[in-house]
Amino acid sequence: MRSTCLTNKSIQLLCCLLLLSGAAIAQDKTGSVKQANEKFAAGNFEGALDEYELLVKNFDDDKYNYRLAICYLNTNIDKKKAIPLLEEVVSKPKYDDNAKYLLGRAYHFAGRYDDALKAYTEFKEKGKGSPENLKNVDKQIDYCYNAKELVKFPVNVTFENLGKNVNSEYADYFPFIAENESFLIFNSRRDESGVLGVDGRYTADVFISGEKGGKWQKARSIGAPVNTPDGDEEIVGLTADGKTPVFHFDNNSGSGDLFSGERKEDGFAKPVMLNQHINSKANEIAAAITPDHSQIFFASDRPGGQGGTDLYRCQKLPSGDWSEPFNLGPTINTPFDEDFPTLSTDGKMLYFSSKGHTSMGGYDIFHAQLDTVTMSWRGVKNIGFPINNADDNMNLCMSETGRYGYISALRDGGIGDLDIYRVVFNDVEPKYTVVKGSVESNDAYKKVDQVMITVFSKESGEMFGTYVPNPASGRYIMILPPGNYSMEVDADGFKRLEENIAIADKASFQTTINKDIKLLSQ
Repeated sequence: MRSTCLTNKSIQLLCCLLLLSGAAIAQDKTGSVKQANEKFAAGNFEGALDEYELLVKNFDDDKYNYRLAICYLNTNIDKKKAIPLLEEVVSKPKYDDNAKYLLGRAYHFAGRYDDALKAYTEFKEKGKGSPENLKNVDKQIDYCYNAKELVKFPVNVTFENLGKNVNSEYADYFPFIAENESFLIFNSRRDESGVLGVDGRYTADVFISGEKGGKWQKARSIGAPVNTPDGDEEIVGLTADGKTPVFHFDNNSGSGDLFSGERKEDGFAKPVMLNQHINSKANEIAAAITPDHSQIFFASDRPGGQGGTDLYRCQKLPSGDWSEPFNLGPTINTPFDEDFPTLSTDGKMLYFSSKGHTSMGGYDIFHAQLDTVTMSWRGVKNIGFPINNADDNMNLCMSETGRYGYISALRDGGIGDLDIYRVVFNDVEPKYTVVKGSVESNDAYKKVDQVMITVFSKESGEMFGTYVPNPASGRYIMILPPGNYSMEVDADGFKRLEENIAIADKASFQTTINKDIKLLSQ
């Protein structure tokens, strides 16, 4: 019988192979840990995430679980993925005291507010952790209670992702539109024009998309003289007429300052830094100019405010320059950060983001009404869930009708990172297009009667309505909101006619469409 025992020489060879394999694994692990830690320390959480995922997969070490969870919480990939990692970490007898706070944050982002409250409370009661987390935990608890109330009364909105013509797999954010939605301008950290930084993100450039037939066209960089090869260029404001953008630069032209220029038919004029009453040694972040160009509202963290970043206002002087700034006061500003002022197209509604008031977590979007008697802002109100959530919600730009708003957000099913969405406020009536014409026979000697027109929504497939032309004249009239429709025309003795109707919105909206229908005899 053949022996299955290994010889001494075979055993020695196998031991050598195992030792070499173990050394290779140890060396590979050391290299992976080094790369992961270096990226983590540089704030390149997305790059570090890939490294820690491999370490977690191959090695049983809570340290890697913890670091991977922190990476998820600091990226826009999927913050909910931090939950099982942190649950594993805090289940052990010993763990970093901040892990319980971070577990609260992960639950908070996932909308699990009761679980978040429990984790935050346990962290607070233990009283150990970083000074920053111990300072912030009470605010996070307040956010959760605010969120629990706001989700009870969701606003009636629909989110429309603007699709791959606008959005990319990278961060696309801070959208602004002209009031008639003729063009969209926004910021992007995509790879096609930016420079990769040590934090793993590409520098920001400004992109623009035009509207045609109610649809957004392929976005493109606005190029020079606004975008540069190095540094960040961002649009942070736009007048309702779309003619005057405001930019924030962190490049060779300036750092933490606001610039303005004019939009021309062939591009953008070279931006000019706004005066010393607006720009200061502090950071100026975003701005909104009123429709009549007489006032500017801007965000700044300069000393002397209510706390954090505040909103300020300047008046246009007869000289054409901006006046000294006025703080909007405690009705708008809180001890926390306020940012990103935008205005309705009539200038009577101020939208802004805040970490104070009744935020659900981080920045939420609020609005306040202009009191035209006192010329002050009143009635600050959270714009509501699901527009706001536990993530930072920074800016909202509204269309002329008030039915549509544009935001950047993280939502399930997005293209990647922050995407730009058109928010439809369903309680605001859309503009309607009148479709009218006549139904006639292609045979002049054959009369058309007993006609029925049925219209279906192509988006939902549901019947929108039925219409009967005037029996004497054959004239019909329909009133349709923007959308895509199929129309079926039935009449005795004639073939059924099927046609598509596209009712465009945005700048391509038409108040009236004339459409005559010719029926063919059976």
